[in-house]
Amino acid sequence: ICMTVAAAATNFEKLQDSGKFDLVVFEEAGQISLAYSLMLMALGKTRLFAGDPKQLPPIIDDNCSELVFNWLGRSIFEYLGKTSAVCMLEEQTRMAPSICELVSNIFYDGKLKFDQSYLTTRERITQYYIPFGEIRENIQLKIENIFTHDLNSQNNPALPRKESADALIRILESKVSERESTNNIFVISPFNAQIDYLRKRLNERGFFDIQFLTVHSSQGGEADVVFFDAGNGVSQFLQ
Repeated sequence: ICMTVAAAATNFEKLQDSGKFDLVVFEEAGQISLAYSLMLMALGKTRLFAGDPKQLPPIIDDNCSELVFNWLGRSIFEYLGKTSAVCMLEEQTRMAPSICELVSNIFYDGKLKFDQSYLTTRERITQYYIPFGEIRENIQLKIENIFTHDLNSQNNPALPRKESADALIRILESKVSERESTNNIFVISPFNAQIDYLRKRLNERGFFDIQFLTVHSSQGGEADVVFFDAGNGVSQFLQ
C-alpha cells in the first residue's frame, strides 16, 4: 500500500483494523513530523525510515509554541543515534566532485565521497566539467561575493536583493553571447520575493527556459547548472 502521510493518518483506524503490516517504510522521513511518525509506527512490525536528516525539516509556522515545534517541527531523525540500525549513503555520482566535497565536509563529517571509478569515459567526465560563459569548465563550484550598500536592515525577506540579480544576469548573458542554450538551469533562493524578482528581471532579458524555484520546491530536482541566490543572507529565516 502506498499513500501520503496525511492519507495514512486519516485512514489510521482502517489500516489498524487490517492487522499489523510486516514493514512500514517512511520515505522522505526528514520532512515527516515526529507526531505523525510515532503514530504511524504502530501499524508495522518493522519500520524503515529513508531520508536525509540534513535536508529540510518539517515546515511549520515560525511563531508556533515550543510544544507545537517539539511535535510538529522535528522529525524522527532527532533520535537517529538511538536507533538499532543506521545505513548511510557514502558514495555518490550525482554532483560534481568539488560540490560533493563541500557538502560532505559541512554536513556529513567528510564521510560522503564521490565515486571516482565512475569517471571511466569522456561522456561521464564532461557531465561535471561544464563551461558556462565566464565560468570555465574546470570550475565546478563558484562563489560570487555580492556587495550591497544597504542590505535590508530589518531582515525582511519580502524585499528582494537587486545586486545579486544583476550578477546573475551578467553571468547568464556571458553564456548567451556564446549562443548556447540556457536549458536545464535552476535558479534557487530561500525567499519567494527574491525568486519573483529574479524571474521578472530575467524574463525581461529573454530567459524564459530557466526554472525558478524556492529551496523547498527544488528538493529532489536536478539540473546541469544550479544558481543559488541567498538573497538577504543575514535574515534569521535563512540562518
